[in-house]
Amino acid sequence: MIHVDPPQTPTRRGSRRIRAVVWAPRSIHGAVAALLTSGLGAPIAHARPPLAAGTEVVENTAEDAEAVDADSAARADGAEAAPDLADCAPGWERQAFTNAVRSVVRVETPNGWGAGFFFESSNLVVTALHVVEHFRWVDVVSRDGAVRRARVIHNGVQDLDLAILELETPFESASTPIPQSPLSPEVGLPVLMIGHPGTETGGWSVSWGRVGSETRENGAIEVDGTVNPGNSGGPLLDCQGRVLGVVSYLKDTGITMAIPITDLPRPGDRFFHAYRGAVATAARLPNIVYAREDGQNLWGIGLGGDLVLKNRFVTAVQGHYQWRNAEPAGPTIDRTHRRWQLEALEEVRVSAFGTFGFGLGGALSFDIHRTLTAGIDVTDPAAPVLAVSEDRDRSTRVRPMATASWELKPFQISYAFQLDVLRPESSSHRVILGVRTEKVLSYE
Repeated sequence: MIHVDPPQTPTRRGSRRIRAVVWAPRSIHGAVAALLTSGLGAPIAHARPPLAAGTEVVENTAEDAEAVDADSAARADGAEAAPDLADCAPGWERQAFTNAVRSVVRVETPNGWGAGFFFESSNLVVTALHVVEHFRWVDVVSRDGAVRRARVIHNGVQDLDLAILELETPFESASTPIPQSPLSPEVGLPVLMIGHPGTETGGWSVSWGRVGSETRENGAIEVDGTVNPGNSGGPLLDCQGRVLGVVSYLKDTGITMAIPITDLPRPGDRFFHAYRGAVATAARLPNIVYAREDGQNLWGIGLGGDLVLKNRFVTAVQGHYQWRNAEPAGPTIDRTHRRWQLEALEEVRVSAFGTFGFGLGGALSFDIHRTLTAGIDVTDPAAPVLAVSEDRDRSTRVRPMATASWELKPFQISYAFQLDVLRPESSSHRVILGVRTEKVLSYE
């Protein structure tokens, strides 16, 4: 596990180390020669690791040279060779990390954070779609702690967990995009993942492993290395620090799935377009309801559901059951008030210090007032009788209302003023405190 602490980089989540898998080459010179002659891309300079005391240095033999020439000829003929594990020199993990880490960024939303990286441009960041969720704007934090706003661009396919961010203004120190790896992610290929699982002290962290399966689950690359939620959206790198994919999700203990970078959409692709928002549903779990009306307090519980469009426009329907028991007074021995209420509202949300919402709607309420009164029937003075009478008063009202809410996921508090048009003095102040869970259905 390599952990480098950059200055002033905030983090919030814990990380978990994984076992390193390192491939030791027989001949570094032969591997470098094969890479330079293969035409796979521009060579990347690496410092040769120091030799341990007592290590015997063996010169290349004629047979070694012939093997290198044969491999080069096969590649020149267009034949695809299996991944050469000898390309990964001892200490490749640190070298790959050093090559790529300055191009890795932290992506922050009101709900959390993940990782991302510059790719093909110093103004474009690639990350996982579930990191940005349905937000249109996010914050991007560079390695030196600088922050920039970025607009989310989406490819239109929810199942493809990839998103592109476009910086509103570039960072002062231009970041070098991570080059795409020419290698195929075949079984046994050593890989490395950089991300931000996070701690209170800050810092980037790296996990490494190898490609663990020749089959693809929904097109994703399987890696036998473990990551945590803050790593999502970070790059999956080869041992030269070139990107193979984007970290997506943890399939099982010790198994990480990554989306191939070759699946990234390009401008002009069929499903590529600017991200406009999301369609989501939300459930308002059993909430506590309080209402103040006619100088009386009503308590209750409620349930509800929302439909969210473009992350800002909310259509909500919720129902409440409220009650009030009055203290007996005089001949009245029991007085209860029961209310069933259905509310519908349209709300606009604004993300700032959580999420604020303001809306208009209406409330349909059905009320039952029940009163038990006791008295003495003295019709026959010789045999007075205790008489109890019951009075039920039913009423139905429709009242317009204005609402305001504040949410810090998953908790929400909302207020509504419900106006009684016929009897303004009987207007109601309603407060709800509860839990709200949201699920994205599709992206637009």
